[in-house]
Amino acid sequence: MSPRSRSSGKGVGALGTSAGFPRGPEEVTCSWLAERIVPGGGLQRVETELLETDRLGADQAGICVRFELHWNGADAAAPQDGGARPESVIGKFAAADEERRAVGHERSCYVREVGFYRRLREDSDLATPRCYAAELAENEIDSVVLLEDLRHCISGDVLTGCSAQEARVAVEQLAALHASWWLREELLEHDWLSVPDDEPQVGRRAQRYRESQEAFCQRFAGKLSEPVFELLRSLSPALGAPLHPDSPWTQLHGEDRCDNLLFEPARGGSSPRVFVIDWQSSGRGAGAADLAFFLGGSLRTSLRRKHEQGLVQRYHRELQRRGVEGYDFDACWRDYQLGSIGALVRAVNSAVLGAPSERADEVFTALVRRHAAHALDLDAEQLLRSF
Repeated sequence: MSPRSRSSGKGVGALGTSAGFPRGPEEVTCSWLAERIVPGGGLQRVETELLETDRLGADQAGICVRFELHWNGADAAAPQDGGARPESVIGKFAAADEERRAVGHERSCYVREVGFYRRLREDSDLATPRCYAAELAENEIDSVVLLEDLRHCISGDVLTGCSAQEARVAVEQLAALHASWWLREELLEHDWLSVPDDEPQVGRRAQRYRESQEAFCQRFAGKLSEPVFELLRSLSPALGAPLHPDSPWTQLHGEDRCDNLLFEPARGGSSPRVFVIDWQSSGRGAGAADLAFFLGGSLRTSLRRKHEQGLVQRYHRELQRRGVEGYDFDACWRDYQLGSIGALVRAVNSAVLGAPSERADEVFTALVRRHAAHALDLDAEQLLRSF
């Protein structure tokens, strides 16, 4: 069995499951929160605020809430790390809607997010919110992730897109993630990760795309140019093979859009810091595929064209600075080109999953338009058909 598809048997079962945790925000108690944040810390009262799910990483498969925490007096215990008791935390739960829960289960969203925080976060060299708890039920649906509330940060907006400065910081974070797991054997132990180029997933991706492409073209008729639809229709026959069959693998975020990034405002002339959220699509594969997904979808097309070469070079230099060897820029650029096809396919597949809405249609129209322009600019389809 090849390293790309090898499994050690340390999969979902190795994560462990839990029974005594809240399945939704209405089940959360002061005692449960306090035990995970500040044991014995004297949490007196909690207020709950439902957050926009498309702005905090819950996407189609979850619910995000902010818990405002009201602690007892100053004599109560402080956190074990010596910091201040948080005024609020973020809770992320499985969706309440049965259809969305089924989608999340089919795509292993809940397993992957809990798995990342339990097994991979500490060894992933990038900024993420502090995790107080990550619990998963035996049904692999009910789950909760309790996170630091970075309310001082600014969430990216996919319609507005990232600035060039924000993109530079985000690209460096991607390189940090990828370098920390580059060809590490330990990553192969986690067979709950998505592996886009595994043979079974390649077949499922091709079949899903054929179905999604037809539905997408009907639903979005008139909203995109004919060259975009021509590209979408032409891709189906070419998707029956892996996009990155011989590329070095690493940990992938999988959904690194700018609305899954939280930017900390720059202070004193320093560069802004970025925190990465939403690990429901975390996987293993070619790192430049993550890069293509981010640059193709999170920058306006004109801005991406202006800065693309420099941003990919920045990513490659950062990999090298962090110790990655034997991966030259030509190989990186080739993986990046082919990654634009994978990003377009994922955008089309995602667009037809949820119920139509004005916001969803606006977002996916923008994403597919950008990803299609990206693939066309890079002659990615021609490269894909060449092997």
